[in-house]
Formats: sequence, structure tokens, C-alpha cells
Amino acid sequence: MEVAVKVLTSQNYSDIEDLIHEVQIMSYLRNPNVLLYMGLYEFETDSYAIVMEYLPRGTLHDMLHNKSINLPLSKQMQFAVDICKGMAWLAAKNIIHRDLKPANVLIDQNWVCKVCDFGLSEIIVTKKFYKDEDDAPGSVLWMAPEVL
Repeated sequence: MEVAVKVLTSQNYSDIEDLIHEVQIMSYLRNPNVLLYMGLYEFETDSYAIVMEYLPRGTLHDMLHNKSINLPLSKQMQFAVDICKGMAWLAAKNIIHRDLKPANVLIDQNWVCKVCDFGLSEIIVTKKFYKDEDDAPGSVLWMAPEVL
């Protein structure tokens, strides 16, 4: 089985804290439409590596911008269904992604889309998502209008 490894070499405490937060969320996730987390390793040099499943077709962003790939409408619709299934499953687990965009969706060898990159995600324990609107994280181009 091939794996992907995300390495953090920063000595910045905030970066390490963010990585640990992402791993804590990813460690709960087992769904066909969510990227599979496999482990976290700490090296003697105070660098860290997250091991995840490798998805050979890359990101949805790259696929959409590749002029040589002409996806049939049925495949595009299946991508949308896959993403919705992943997001619905996350919502059922009280996890909000907060940065869903084509660059954070990977495609596996069977053309199944999987949501990835949980760096900004949160596990919700109350109905109030943010203290105020200025606290809302994410990519502005992909935020829901009510968050802006």
C-alpha cells in the first residue's frame, strides 16, 4: 500500500499545536469519502510526519484545471455525491471542516473523491460556531455567505 507523508519541520509551537489538533480530528475519521489517517511520527529532530493514504489522481482542483481531462457529466455528478457524502458524515460526527474547496478534495484510483486537510476543522460541542464573525477561518472564496 502506498502512503502519503505530510512533514512538519517547524520549531514554531503554534504550528506543532495545529498539527496535533489536525491529527486528533483525523484519528476519529473512518469513512470512504474522507482521507484515511494512518499515524503520526515524531522524529528526534523535533519534526513530525502524518502518514495518510495516497490517492494517485491528485486533487479535484488540479483535475478541474487540467485541460487534457474531459470528465463526463456523470463523473462530475459522482464527484459531487462523494463530497456530499463525506461532508454529511462529518456533520453527523459534529465535525465542521471550515476549509472545503477543490484543493482539499483528493481522488483515488477508482475515481472516488475524499475530503482531506483538517487543519482548520473543529469538533462542535455547542451550536455556536464562532465567537464573532472575525473568528471565522477558511478560504474566503469557498465560505458560505452567512460566514462572511
